[in-house]
Amino acid sequence: MLFGFIRFVLRKINQACHPQKKPGLTNQIKIRQPSRLEKEKSSPAYHILLNGGLALLLLGMFYGGIYGAFFLDNLAQDQSEQLRFAIIYATRGQEEEAEQSFEEMAEMDEIMEVFGSGHAHLNLFGLIALALASNVHKIRLKDKWQISAAIVLLVGGLLFPVGLILQPLVNKTLGKVINIISGTGIMASIAIYLWGAVKYSLWERKKYFK
Repeated sequence: MLFGFIRFVLRKINQACHPQKKPGLTNQIKIRQPSRLEKEKSSPAYHILLNGGLALLLLGMFYGGIYGAFFLDNLAQDQSEQLRFAIIYATRGQEEEAEQSFEEMAEMDEIMEVFGSGHAHLNLFGLIALALASNVHKIRLKDKWQISAAIVLLVGGLLFPVGLILQPLVNKTLGKVINIISGTGIMASIAIYLWGAVKYSLWERKKYFK
């Protein structure tokens, strides 16, 4: 009787020191409470923003590499030549030729600025898309709104640099129209995601104080 009681006490102590996990408990918890990463990856907008953002970054790097390797030095050299001609014509008193050289130099400067701006905007919109992709789980919007806003953001991010380049090279009016349309779409998509983020913040605050 005494030995049986001692064995019972020792068994209880052993169970307290080495608790046994119930089989399947971890899986049940995972099923009931999916992780943030699983929720994020299940969103279609996440895949659109992630792939589109990386594509814009890659395109921006590719574009910048070609521009820097094959066009930047030539444009800078032509700009220096036009400045030299303008100074020479000005010292000779040839005002019309000097003014024309200054105008051509200003056009070269505008083209260089536009090409650099196009490269910067591609990278910027790519980073914005990746930032939104990493925070999709904190956007309280329906999937159709998230998907639509993501598509508009990526298309606008691709067309905006095109509009910048078209202005000095092809048609200034056409380039401005493309910039206005794409820029409006980009602002609208970001505003939609901002509204979703505000709704999530209000929902979190309400849940915390509930």
